[in-house]
Amino acid sequence: MPKYFLPIQQQLSIVDQYLQQVASSLKDKPPGILNVQINHRYPQYYFKARKDDPRGTYIRKENLEFAAALAQKDYEERFQQAAERETNTLQRLQDQGLQRSASTLFKALSDPYEKLTDARKELVHPYVLPDDLFVSSWLETNYERKPFYPEDPLIHTKNGQRVRSKSEKIIADTLDRLKIPYLYEFPLRLPSGILYHPDFTLLDVRERTTVILEHFGLMTDQSYCQTSMEKQEQYLRAGFIPGYDLLCTMEGGRHTLDQRSLTCLLSARFL
Repeated sequence: MPKYFLPIQQQLSIVDQYLQQVASSLKDKPPGILNVQINHRYPQYYFKARKDDPRGTYIRKENLEFAAALAQKDYEERFQQAAERETNTLQRLQDQGLQRSASTLFKALSDPYEKLTDARKELVHPYVLPDDLFVSSWLETNYERKPFYPEDPLIHTKNGQRVRSKSEKIIADTLDRLKIPYLYEFPLRLPSGILYHPDFTLLDVRERTTVILEHFGLMTDQSYCQTSMEKQEQYLRAGFIPGYDLLCTMEGGRHTLDQRSLTCLLSARFL
């Protein structure tokens, strides 16, 4: 179990937002039931006005949007039931003063999609993805990357990611070894309006929260040290909590980045 939990109140807020979205979406869905039959490995879709209809009316390919609307409705009704059950459970835990990992919540909310047949999955837009699909989608996030200049050293991680220093290579390779998903220099605008590109934005898959990891590599340089301290202060003012959603590593002079210490830091937070 993870040592860091998304608070129950925040989990309740997440479920409530989903329930509002589903309730609004279901208002526009057509009546009826989708029946899916597999014929020679290909799905065929039928419209059933009632559950007791033996098979239903065949839906032609040009009307596939209608089949998708029926599939989406069925999924959303199941998702709504799962979300309502989670709301009841979370409220009970909150009344008892207990905590629970959000991984349980996201597992329950992803089940309605995960349990669909492949033919239905092709028609449905899920609210909550299973962990593996969620991670893949997160890693594919498009963002404007900071440029590299001709004078920058040519350093790549084992997976081919270009980074700016040997220490960042050590960090990236350690993240990959520990299977912690990350985005390199993903832009982050603080409430103050300041735009940063943190060295690494890490994903806590179980809680579906992000963690900033900044490496400060020239702490013996007075000017660099002052800038780094100001940057950490800005993170604190923005509400980041050291050890929870803000991790920092440092080096300077004879003190270099130690991979064993880095592994301990990351393991304590994520594993």
